[in-house]
Amino acid sequence: MPEDKRGEHTAEKGSTVLYDYVLSPLYDQVTVLIPASITPNSITLFGGALCATSFVLQQQGRFALSALLFGLYLVADNVDGKHARATGQTSEWGAVLCAPISALISFCLSQPAA
Repeated sequence: MPEDKRGEHTAEKGSTVLYDYVLSPLYDQVTVLIPASITPNSITLFGGALCATSFVLQQQGRFALSALLFGLYLVADNVDGKHARATGQTSEWGAVLCAPISALISFCLSQPAA
């Protein structure tokens, strides 16, 4: 089993100062809380479900709850890859799975609110 590197932070080239020094370290700490038995793909799918639910709530005019779920989606979106790399569970399928979720995000963000 590979060495567990959850919680370690490294700045990523080309990202923003906010991401490098605030958000990414926060996501690193969230990653530590996720058991290695939870697969990164399940985190990705959970994030997609959060996003879809957020969209439905937005269309119903429930903006506060929609925003909360979208924020949780953003956490899941950032944590899935970190969790995969830290636990040695990276896969081509994981990279492929992110694309349709990102397309769902693009669709949801392009729709007018109710």
